[in-house]
Amino acid sequence: RPKAPTLIPSISAAELQTIESLLEQIVQLRSLLKNSIVGQSEVLDHLLTCALSGSHALLVGAPGLAKTLMVKSLANAFHWKFSRVQFTPDLMPSDITGYELLQRDSQSGNNIMQFRTGPIFTNLLLADEINRAAPKTQSKAGKVRSVPPPAIELTAPARNAETQRKIQEFIRYFTK
Repeated sequence: RPKAPTLIPSISAAELQTIESLLEQIVQLRSLLKNSIVGQSEVLDHLLTCALSGSHALLVGAPGLAKTLMVKSLANAFHWKFSRVQFTPDLMPSDITGYELLQRDSQSGNNIMQFRTGPIFTNLLLADEINRAAPKTQSKAGKVRSVPPPAIELTAPARNAETQRKIQEFIRYFTK
């Protein structure tokens, strides 16, 4: 049977040098992250892949496995602003997105509405134990780009990393 022709794109020397430089930086970044977190190489690689590809990540595991430290180290390595929200059953969506507050203007004395930004206004948001919150609150954390009025520009890049306890741990938490 005949072989299909393969097209090999030509890469210029400058493009090749750029790619090699990027690969070197990724190797250095991996090394830096692996110095902070010991024994979680595969998870760190997946987390780094998510950060580089513009994806979000869900880290599932028992407490004490350095999930929060991994995400915080990743934010530090990229020089990103980092925020963490501990999800609880009583967490409200406005606790994540922010809220409007009626305040008196000091110059004019008039009442004005001022928007107080929530932790979602960051480069990397860690939604810790996201499965403990109500579904409506979980969906607000997942919608990083949709913010209620007044619309405020999010700092790019905006990424989410969520942690979740294993279902056995989650059941144990609610049955105690």
